[in-house]
Amino acid sequence: MSRMSDLHIDISDALASGDHPEKIAKRFKVPVEWVESVERDNIEFEAAQREWADRSADADAIAYGNW
Repeated sequence: MSRMSDLHIDISDALASGDHPEKIAKRFKVPVEWVESVERDNIEFEAAQREWADRSADADAIAYGNW
């Protein structure tokens, strides 16, 4: 894996642990904007997962509701 991919994972893990973006930026010696970008990516990804789960549940209810 590339260094940037590893860094993205490390930042994501730190955010999931509850660390503050500024603290993470200092730890990894990157701009805080990078950490905030990863944070936005994670929020958008989680929202997309929830949306998919909701659509899937609705489709299942329609498909199997008359069972």
